[in-house]
Amino acid sequence: MLMDIDKTLPGRIGKDGAVVFAEQPTATDYDSVDEIATLVITTGGRVIGVRKAEIPRAAALAAILRYPV
Repeated sequence: MLMDIDKTLPGRIGKDGAVVFAEQPTATDYDSVDEIATLVITTGGRVIGVRKAEIPRAAALAAILRYPV
């Protein structure tokens, strides 16, 4: 996964695994990009921190997904 090292998106990951972005951040919200990166790392994935210009379409993050055959 490529993640923008300068971007923060307040939100949280719900119990069902869905990412909920916060329009008005509260004390219970975290940086959802960091939370997603943590999940990727804990499940054996790789995370590379890059600048926004190095991510396709200048998004906050991008992923290459592979499934076992």
